[in-house]
Amino acid sequence: MPESYLVKSPISTCRRSMRAGRISRLLAGAAGLSLLAVGGLAQQAVPAPRLAWNHMLDEDAVVSRRFLAVHGRRAVIQGYASEGLEVWAYPFQILGNYRVAFRPAGASTAIEGSGILARVIFQPDAATRIYLGPNFIVREKLFVPLDRAGAILTYSVQSGKPIEIEVRATPVLNLMWPAAAGGQYIEWSSSLSAFVLAEPAGGFTAVAGSPDIAAHDNPDNRTAHGVAETGFGFTLHPAPSGVARVFVALNPPQAGDPGLLFRELIRDGETLEAEAAAHVRDVRNDLLQVETPDDRVNRAIAVSEIALDQAWVCNPDLGCGYVAGYGPSRAARRPLYEWFFAGDGLVAADAAIGVGDLVHAQEELKFILRYRDKKTGMIWHELSQSASLIDWAGKFPYMFVGILRVHMQPYPLCAGSAR
Repeated sequence: MPESYLVKSPISTCRRSMRAGRISRLLAGAAGLSLLAVGGLAQQAVPAPRLAWNHMLDEDAVVSRRFLAVHGRRAVIQGYASEGLEVWAYPFQILGNYRVAFRPAGASTAIEGSGILARVIFQPDAATRIYLGPNFIVREKLFVPLDRAGAILTYSVQSGKPIEIEVRATPVLNLMWPAAAGGQYIEWSSSLSAFVLAEPAGGFTAVAGSPDIAAHDNPDNRTAHGVAETGFGFTLHPAPSGVARVFVALNPPQAGDPGLLFRELIRDGETLEAEAAAHVRDVRNDLLQVETPDDRVNRAIAVSEIALDQAWVCNPDLGCGYVAGYGPSRAARRPLYEWFFAGDGLVAADAAIGVGDLVHAQEELKFILRYRDKKTGMIWHELSQSASLIDWAGKFPYMFVGILRVHMQPYPLCAGSAR
């Protein structure tokens, strides 16, 4: 084996039972690179050097059409630099067209954030957007906890004079396509310092606000659709440290206390960020590691493994599985392929086996088989995040659109390891 190519797998017994081509397919497909030489490499006893944390960063000058997504298992913040952000907590879209503006002390007009957004820093567990204004800098950190149906947006201000942050968003609290809810309304809660979005028929509620709010719109208990054109807004006064935060939370149906998760995010934000960072380190340490002479290849492989992990999504009713991709929904509440497809799930499970993530590979197969046709055994095509709330299989022509014959070659050593 050439000394310049090192491969380390945490499941050596399972590795010996797999075809070497499986690793090649992972590297060529997920990373977009051809590393066919890796397929024939024998196992090395020497540990492969781990990719340094700064190699996982991606910093770009703003490109208006570059898509941004920050993921958790149960929620996501996503959108384009030139448009407002969407906040989802499955199966609901909570907010749309989230955007910010900045008002320096003494100014009569706020400066739109979209006009001064200069740079975006992407990390595996967060993204930071940097706004450069006249004599001030604001860093907006977008973060979604690993296993909470919520989001935290942190603003850090550097300025010689006070800066107010104006936030506007469109309240949605509606289900992912093709289901829909109606009768939503929005009201201000002074005890939470937040807006409460509610859908009374199903008992669903969501909260968006901040302890740092100094002023806010008064929705007068109007329906959410009544404020959809202008949205709702509030003004943040950063603390003396220059920091202000916004919290968004989705509650389970019929929640007795709509502020429970909202207050948890406020209280445990730093802990949740530490948990997410630790999870990224675990993914990098526990899965297949490849070191080549080309740092771009090393980084692409590492990022592809993180991307695979970020495709694992949990729906409170359907369970957990791989989604097919992230993208904006705009006004359609249909965010690209942000729901479940059996065919894509099988491809993702194959990649998971290739990198040594046997637990998720096994859980994905269970997830797919759970919803197969009970009479014929047919594997389903797609499953919307809102499928549990409608007659998805009976009234929509998407679940079973053809026969998918699946031949699963057994991997007894892998199955033993997964148990």
